[in-house]
Amino acid sequence: MQKIILSDHTTAQLNAAQQERQRQYHVRLFSYNEAMMKHDERKVQARARLAEAWNQRRVWETLSGFFKMIGAYVIRKPSRPIMQGAGDQEKIWSAGNEGEKKVENFLSSNLDDQWTLINGYKNAKGEIDQILVGSRGVFAIEIKYSNGTIFCDGDQWWRDKYDQYGNLVETNKPIADKRGRSPSRQVNESSDLLQSFLQKRYPSLRVYRSIIWAHDRSKLGAVNNLNVDYTAVVNDWDLGRFLRNSTYQLSQDEQQRIVESIRKDHTYYNQPRR
Repeated sequence: MQKIILSDHTTAQLNAAQQERQRQYHVRLFSYNEAMMKHDERKVQARARLAEAWNQRRVWETLSGFFKMIGAYVIRKPSRPIMQGAGDQEKIWSAGNEGEKKVENFLSSNLDDQWTLINGYKNAKGEIDQILVGSRGVFAIEIKYSNGTIFCDGDQWWRDKYDQYGNLVETNKPIADKRGRSPSRQVNESSDLLQSFLQKRYPSLRVYRSIIWAHDRSKLGAVNNLNVDYTAVVNDWDLGRFLRNSTYQLSQDEQQRIVESIRKDHTYYNQPRR
């Protein structure tokens, strides 16, 4: 399977979050090292003053220096900083990155080089995680990394979450992006716009839409009134059934032109605007 990366927003955001954590750690480490140098310097100076007073037999200065030296040694050392753990947003980017790689690995192990996987296409309606182009047509794939049992009724999606011991810890939690769009709305809005663009050259072409759940503990519960062509947990993905949604037979030349059209459309929507 061939692979084209138009953008890698998830990985870029993950790397930026990790680099920011490292930057903050090094800033704290620099301050700690400075504080330790001052702490050690106070002890050295206290010992030197005590030795000088003792050598010159200055009794009161010797006694004062002794207590100052004790104070320099008993003063609490600065605490060495530790690298902070990933925050909630970084965990979200990490999960998204892992989910996309899991789907990509599944497809690459089951499809030959006649297929092309496009990562990170984006238009005015949003981003499509992955687009698969091959002899059977064009398939938009929305990837979700949600732990729990997934339920659906039309454009409403929600989940029940269980912990590692099988205990129910969260129920009826809506699944939506920051704009409040459910997974089916996300993939459909972007795919509708892409489809209308491709149909200018291929009037009968349809972009098939799917939602793939990539978490190891994802399960599908009741799915009613599905508004996309296919949904599945990646470990139970029936690729044959997935591809049979399409009745197209695209030639290699048509596939290449479609891939190039998708690339140009992405570039159009993502070029700098005045």
